[in-house]
Amino acid sequence: MLLNIDIGTDKDGLTDDEINIYGTNPNDPDTDGDGINDGDEVEFWGYDWDMDFDNDGIINILDPDSDNDGFSDGAEKAEGFDPGDPNSKTPHFL
Repeated sequence: MLLNIDIGTDKDGLTDDEINIYGTNPNDPDTDGDGINDGDEVEFWGYDWDMDFDNDGIINILDPDSDNDGFSDGAEKAEGFDPGDPNSKTPHFL
């Protein structure tokens, strides 16, 4: 017996229904191009996914630089720093 599991058109870890809820692009697994796929970004932001930490008019899940410090969320997260905190970045970024 095969299970009918909706893995989503772009295979980013979100179902197509979730893609509609979060407003991500169904044809791009990393809608904002920050280096974090949309499914991982939903998991990272949790309840803050629709907040706008840097007040630039773009919600966190769709903002490639959610804290507006000049470094992509993906680069900060890969180095173990907080993409939502403008004071959190690696020394080699400074």
